[in-house]
Amino acid sequence: MPTANHRRTPVSDLPSLRTQRLTLRLPDPGEAQAVLDYIHRNRDFHRDSDPMRPGTYTTVGFWERQLTMNREEALVGRSFRFFLFQGTDIVGVANLSFIRRGAMQAASLGYALDKDAEGKGLMAEALQAVIAFAFDDLGLHRIEADHLPENERSAKVLARLGFRIEGYAERFLLMRDGQWHDHVRTALVRTP
Repeated sequence: MPTANHRRTPVSDLPSLRTQRLTLRLPDPGEAQAVLDYIHRNRDFHRDSDPMRPGTYTTVGFWERQLTMNREEALVGRSFRFFLFQGTDIVGVANLSFIRRGAMQAASLGYALDKDAEGKGLMAEALQAVIAFAFDDLGLHRIEADHLPENERSAKVLARLGFRIEGYAERFLLMRDGQWHDHVRTALVRTP
């Protein structure tokens, strides 16, 4: 299991994770324009890997509401939708969502990186901190991550972090092109 040095606030508060080069945190609704700038800047870059989004996705109002909801969900432990900050610039996202408790103790991992931040090891650095948070702070047992079969960068970063391929999901996710796309299913299980 990867480890990362990270500073956190208690889960009862909104967490903030720090790595060598990044701060991972949940933006407040007043930062909706900065989030939207990141989305607009990367719209073409993420075209082939983005799921279908609502028509209002590229509006400030949508992001003001979404960021409020993200913070509310984090406070009750339902999801943690971190944005990756390098200084004041948003350079990506790393989300723990669909957190399941009870006998499963699992979450789904999603992530994306700014086109200009690719190839610098930032996503692996960020995901190490998110994984450590999920296992050490949230007490989760399993993290699941899916990627498009042709997304070799995602496959490599997940493999480097210890994720194992568990299967292949046909027509798994409705993508921005309006088509259902297959995904490779991977997971990382906490070692005792």
